[in-house]
This record gives sequence, C-alpha cells and structure tokens, in this order.
Amino acid sequence: MKKWITLGLGALTLFTSCQKDGVLVSDATTTSATSASNGMITARTTTSSSTGISASSWMQSSAWNSYDSASFRIYTTEISAPEVSGDVFGGGAVVTYGRVSVSAPEYAQFNDPQVLPFYFVGTNARPQKNAFYFFDRYAPGTVRISYSTMATDGSMPAGASLSQFQFRTFVIPASFLAEHNLTQEDIRSHYTYMQMMDLAGIKE
Repeated sequence: MKKWITLGLGALTLFTSCQKDGVLVSDATTTSATSASNGMITARTTTSSSTGISASSWMQSSAWNSYDSASFRIYTTEISAPEVSGDVFGGGAVVTYGRVSVSAPEYAQFNDPQVLPFYFVGTNARPQKNAFYFFDRYAPGTVRISYSTMATDGSMPAGASLSQFQFRTFVIPASFLAEHNLTQEDIRSHYTYMQMMDLAGIKE
C-alpha cells in the first residue's frame, strides 16, 4: 500500500486519459510521454542537469473520477511520476502548478500558473473551506491532483471545467533544497511559477 503525502483535503481514485504538450528546454534531458500501467499517465519529463530538478509537461484531462466525502464531491486524477522516489521522502519536494484560460476578469489570475493548493474563486470572493479547492498529494511514483467542491453536478465558477485546467509538477531533490536552505513550504508559499522555472534551470 502506498503511503500518501497529503497537502490538503484527503482524496482517492484515479483517472486514465490525459493530453500532453511538448516542452522545449535547455540544459536538460527529456523523457517522452508514454501510457503507464494501471490507467495512470506518464507525462513528458525534463530534468535539469545543473540542478537535478525534474518538471513534467503541462497536462490536462478530459474526464475525472469522483467520490463523495461528507458534504463535498472530490474529483481526482493520477499521474505516474517515477521521479517521486525515496529522495523526495528524505527531504525533497513535489510542487504542482495549475492554470486555466478564462475570460471572467475576476478570475484572470488563473490564466497564470498558481501553486497548489489553491481556491478557484474570484478576487472579491471569500473562500469557503474545501470548496472550489485544488490540492495535490503524492506517493512513490505517483502524483494525485484533486478538486473539492459542493457542486454535485461538477459545475465550476467562471464557466470553467476541469478538462480545461492544465497542471505541471516539479520534483526537487533533497540535496538541492539543503544546498539552498529551502523547504517545500518555502517554495509553495513564496515562489511564483516563473521563479520556480528559474530555480529549476528549465526554460519553456
């Protein structure tokens, strides 16, 4: 049984379909995307030779599995990520960013990548705990992305849908964090997506 590391509300299940985009990188090696066993998706991955940080391609899913938990419905998808290994659990980090293209002005911030966990709410809205909430968790070889909502029909604010959201995961070695005196929480709390890219030494 996998031991999941949770950074938000707990979640279960997995999902099978995903679309992959190519990523152009410098100072990095690339592994092409292939379908994995057990219905999981293996994203195209780039690893910087100078920092050792790995980054997936941007990924999006056209369908999500769901289950009910208390008064919430949880939608989930799972990604095969071999880079999430023993080193990560020995002081490394897994950080995921998400984005979606929407036209509603109060949701414009989400056109740019946001670090998980985050609430998908407008700039003038007050978040309700665990509602419209994206979070991730990980276990050896796997990253799971989840969305919690009170809407049983799967509807989302701003006319968005889960299939429109894109996600990108970074896996950071323990040695890199120790060398730079950083923690996973430091990055989640203080690093924008572009700062993360610069830290990783990976270019679009």
